[in-house]
Amino acid sequence: MQSGRFLSAKQVRSMIDRTLADHQRSVATLTEQLRSRQLSLQEWERRVKVELKDIHLYSAMSALGGRSQLTQQDALRVGRELNRQYRFLRRFADQIQSGKQGMDGTLVRRTALYVQSGRGTLEATRQREMRSRGFDEERNVLAASEHCEGNGSCVEQTNKGWVPVGSLIPIGGRLCVTNCRCEIRYRNSATGEVAG
Repeated sequence: MQSGRFLSAKQVRSMIDRTLADHQRSVATLTEQLRSRQLSLQEWERRVKVELKDIHLYSAMSALGGRSQLTQQDALRVGRELNRQYRFLRRFADQIQSGKQGMDGTLVRRTALYVQSGRGTLEATRQREMRSRGFDEERNVLAASEHCEGNGSCVEQTNKGWVPVGSLIPIGGRLCVTNCRCEIRYRNSATGEVAG
């Protein structure tokens, strides 16, 4: 909900896209500052963690309809996902420090993947919300952009059609990882109602 009005799933995804793009620019700036030695590795990691926290909280709140809808249980789930992302970031920082990850352009591209992980939080939160509202089936809808193919891909998930909720590989867990732009639709098998 925004300004007292409900937003469609498409509008929420559009907001998330814009928000993630903003965070991606911020994280790219931080990473360029690390590359040029304007930031220490420790400061870079600390600031990227702040960005990740904002991203995942915003994603969860957006899926639920706003801050007031975020329960303590939702916040705990976000916290668990953040801890997982922080562990990945720590390993990444260790690779940078050891020289296994160069200070070239791949550094910025890899860091961008952390920002895009917010999509997974959005979709996982939406799935729980849809299930609680009686939607018991899901299907994948391919994004208009490129998509991955093969085992564990978006194409494979789409070809499954309507399946019980929780049967599809989650967005963020497929071959395209956090670059996934697909959409999950939900259906109540008893009433036939479909939610975007």
